[in-house]
Amino acid sequence: MSLNIFLLCYTISILIQPIFTDIYLHNPRGSNNRHNENTPERANAQLSFDSQNNNRGGYNVGDDGAIYYYANSILPIQWTNQHSCNDVNADCTLILQYTCNDSLRDGASTTTIPVTVAGEQNSTYRLTEDLTSYLNCRVRSRNKNLFTAEQNLGSSSTSTRQFK
Repeated sequence: MSLNIFLLCYTISILIQPIFTDIYLHNPRGSNNRHNENTPERANAQLSFDSQNNNRGGYNVGDDGAIYYYANSILPIQWTNQHSCNDVNADCTLILQYTCNDSLRDGASTTTIPVTVAGEQNSTYRLTEDLTSYLNCRVRSRNKNLFTAEQNLGSSSTSTRQFK
């Protein structure tokens, strides 16, 4: 009985600890720019986006098999934050940004997709947005009012992935 009480108290003490945590998406599985690498480290920090975080987070393509989501189902979203919430260089505003498009794909390469029509059409590369959207985003200035901590981001909105 005392072992059960100890385990319960230990579990509760772990759960109420503050979390100082980058964002790691657990459900649905987040990539953190990982693809089909055979190592714990991601091969390309610029594969789909400039993640500005550690190279070991996320899930490789195909980890633990495919997951299917069905229309009208409820999708729980779970994540971990790193380096956030209780520091002067951190802000706790989380924005969930997603897209749906029949042309999105994982591809097979860990090389960044070329910013060309040929790159967009080449199924070897991961495609997370169409070329027109990316080019429009690239020519806009980013919102300088967004909290960026001590990160030195570029001035293009591709640095913070703002689309409007």
